Amino acid sequence: MMSRLSYVDISTLKSTMTYEREYLNNVQAVGCFRLPNVYNYFNLFSIEQWEKDSFLKDVIVKKNCKMFRYQTKTSKMGGYSPIIMVNMLSGLVYFNTGADEIAFETISEKPVFIVINSNEK
Repeated sequence: MMSRLSYVDISTLKSTMTYEREYLNNVQAVGCFRLPNVYNYFNLFSIEQWEKDSFLKDVIVKKNCKMFRYQTKTSKMGGYSPIIMVNMLSGLVYFNTGADEIAFETISEKPVFIVINSNEK
């Protein structure tokens, strides 16, 4: 099963993408994905600049990858929004495994689909 990565321009598809209705700290989601055998959608949110400048500045990001925060319905109830890394060419996702520091898995997950706003490329 291949990952289906697509970029969309939400200015032309307003109110048709499910993640458009999702917010984290008053910031709109920039994409979503779903994994096989997982019911919840993973809504993606941009990393804020202060995060990049502070605790994420030393994190090693693989080539063609970008970090995002994500939330599911379950993590949203708990106010939890972990960091994930997405390969922007293949659509593969890498979850954070670090308890005290940000460290990503070496083996990726292959989503059923992944949609990201075109302005995030």
